[in-house]
Parts: sequence; C-alpha cells; structure tokens
Amino acid sequence: MEYYQFYNPVKICSGENAIQDNLGKIAKKLNFNKVLIISGPVINKIGLVNFAEQCLTQSGIQTCVKYCNVPNESSINAIKELCNIYTENNCDSVLAIGGGSVLDTAKAVRLAISQNANDISKFFGYNMSKIGVKVPFIAIPTTCGTGAEVTKVSVIYNESNGAKEELISELMLPDYAILDPKVLITLSKKSLLFTAFDTLSHAIEGYCSKSKNYMSDVYSKIAITKIFNNLELAISENANMYNYIQLLEAANYAGISFSNSMVGGVHAIAHSLGSVLSVSHDYAVAMLLPYVLKYNLEYSYKEYAELYDLITQKENNCLMDKKEKAEMFICEINKLFSKNMSKIGGNRSFVDCGLNDSATKKIAELALTDGAILTNARYLSYNDIINILESARNGEI
Repeated sequence: MEYYQFYNPVKICSGENAIQDNLGKIAKKLNFNKVLIISGPVINKIGLVNFAEQCLTQSGIQTCVKYCNVPNESSINAIKELCNIYTENNCDSVLAIGGGSVLDTAKAVRLAISQNANDISKFFGYNMSKIGVKVPFIAIPTTCGTGAEVTKVSVIYNESNGAKEELISELMLPDYAILDPKVLITLSKKSLLFTAFDTLSHAIEGYCSKSKNYMSDVYSKIAITKIFNNLELAISENANMYNYIQLLEAANYAGISFSNSMVGGVHAIAHSLGSVLSVSHDYAVAMLLPYVLKYNLEYSYKEYAELYDLITQKENNCLMDKKEKAEMFICEINKLFSKNMSKIGGNRSFVDCGLNDSATKKIAELALTDGAILTNARYLSYNDIINILESARNGEI
C-alpha cells in the first residue's frame, strides 16, 4: 500500500448565476472590507469586473480598488506593483477575476502579502513559508483551462532571465472558487478549444505523472470524461450553459488532480515555448500534447490504455492489447483537436509562430530547468526535447 497526501481546501461554488448568488455573501463571510480586485483588460472591457463590484457593494463592501492591467503572462513586476497597491490602500482582501495569468498573479500577491513582502522572486520553487498575514481570497476563473483556482502552483514570468518560473505553495490557494458558466459566453470558440486542451493536458499528465496517486487519478478521469463529452458541443452553435459548466468543472477537477500529482513534459516545454516565442500557454500546450504523449508512450502505455477504455467504451476493446489501445488513445486526442480546430478554420501547425532551429534550441535549454520536467513519466534530455519540437514543427506525430 503506497503512502500519499492529497489536499484541496478550496470551497467551490458551481452553477448558473453562481457569481450573482454567492459573491457578496462569501465576501461578507470572509470579512471583506477594502478589496483589491485583480483582473485583465479584456475581462474589464466586457463588464465582468463592474458586475462583480456591484455584487460586492450591494452586500455592504465599502471599498473596491481595481487593477485591470494584468499582462498576458504573469510577471514579477506586475506582482510587485499589486503588492504596493494593496499596502498603500490598506486593502484587507483579494478578488481575482480572469484566466490563468490573472489567477496566478493574484495567488502570488496573496503569498507575498502573507509574508510581508512584495518581491515574489525570493519564493520561487517549492515554498515552505509559515502561515503569515491572513489575506481572504476569492477566485473566479473565466476560461475552462487552467484550474488555477484550486492549484498550489503559480507560473510567473521572470523579466530578469526571460524564463517562466514556478511558485509552489499551499499559502496561495483561494478560500473560495466561483464557477459560473456565463463567463464563457463571450469567450471565442478558439479560446474554448485551446483552454479545454490545457485542461486535458493537466488531467492526462496528472494521470501519468511519477507522483500520481489514487485520489488524483479519480479527478483526472472525471475531467477527461467531461472534456470528451462536452467540448464539441461547447464550440458548436448549439452550446448551452450545461456544456459550459461541464468544461469549467473539468478544468477545476484537472486542477485538483495535478495540484496533487504535478504535470510533465508537455508543460515543461510549453512554458519555455511561451517564454521564447511569446505564444499563449494554452496554444502551446494544445499544439504539443500529442507529440509528448507519443514520446512517453513506452512508459505510459498502461495509463493510455486505461484512458482509451474510459473515453471509448467500445465492445471490442477487450480484443485489443494495451499498447494498441495506447496508440489509439493518442489518435483520439489528435482527432478531437483536429476535428474541432477545422470547424473554427484552423489547423495544427507551428509554422506561423517562429519555431525555427534557433528558437528550438533556446526552448530546449529552458525546458530542462522547468520543475514539471521532473515528474514526466519518461526522462527528457536536451536532444529528446529537440526531437519533440522538430516533430511538432514538421507535424509528424
């Protein structure tokens, strides 16, 4: 019997109108008074920040300080600026509304404030800080990708070395996460697809990780099932609130899984690809996923076979051996992406993002220093990463 630990203290409120029905009540329960609202320009533009502020003021919250300029990639400088704003305005709580970058930024702010600091760089890596200043924190995810509202991981862009670095600390976890399907209505179909594949990668890598456990496996399986059952409908003209909440919950479940098991090579390379070529994280993950799965096949074929049975449930599955099922699982992943990508007028190609020989070498060098590489199912060398990137560039799975 193997020993493991599993931790998920975030209370989750999920359902249609969850923001309207719960945000004010939760804020009062957590003694919000002067709240720092952290978001990005797009979310602010569509009115979601103002809507959240109204929910707070209607519940008697006195002051809201808004910061809606979080960059596409969380950065040390943005976090330092937010910590200073929090302190200068005598804020006592944090509300984050946005995708992975916004939530990762807010989590890092919570960690820094709790330790009476504003420079997050000193906490990179696995952080063992003691519980410090209490910072009540609510997270509202607006994409179906990161699951950042329930993870103890935050990926931050370090301007000094041009690399994405990880913070790992349970002190960053929100008190509450609110999942409301209405936030996905204005999300483009392309973003729905890419962020859902980020979720799929979290769940699959968590399921195949060197540090996986029984509990994380359960959450991974549920997330994968929700993606396969709802993604195609969600990006169709017949999408409804049920499909959207299923994708939000899939991201949440996958986040819980990998927060307790960690991810692997897909994310190690994607983080570095994003740093070097300035492409979005969800795009990088979606494009890389089948190539890394293929590389890991020899070591993860049993897990792939189990997941193939999960998503197909075909009567003749019993006639196939595990390695055949594993190969078919990678085909199903690629088919799901390609089929839906073609519907929105795109294809799986790295041609336009600048993945040349020089960039490939830089990405491989950075990926070797990424913490996610340590829990990949199979050892990844510099040359292995080069080969994966070249396969992705040539479109050869």
